[in-house]
Amino acid sequence: MPRPTWPAATPTLWRAESPRGKPGSSAAPVRRAQVIDPYREQVEEWVEQSHGRIRADVAQRKLETLRSVRTSTQPASTN
Repeated sequence: MPRPTWPAATPTLWRAESPRGKPGSSAAPVRRAQVIDPYREQVEEWVEQSHGRIRADVAQRKLETLRSVRTSTQPASTN
């Protein structure tokens, strides 16, 4: 595939795009940890119970309550 000649096509862009489509390349997306991960199952349950109709502000309020309960019941670390 010929490289484009427009000004935006810099060598950095070529490096970013080069692994794609090459056999054996490891350009697959990597799953990163997210803030919601510890609460993901609970949020999915709320979505299922509400048939997808739970509002974001309601879920946020529930998460804040859940988080405050979890942190207040956990023993403090002794470092």
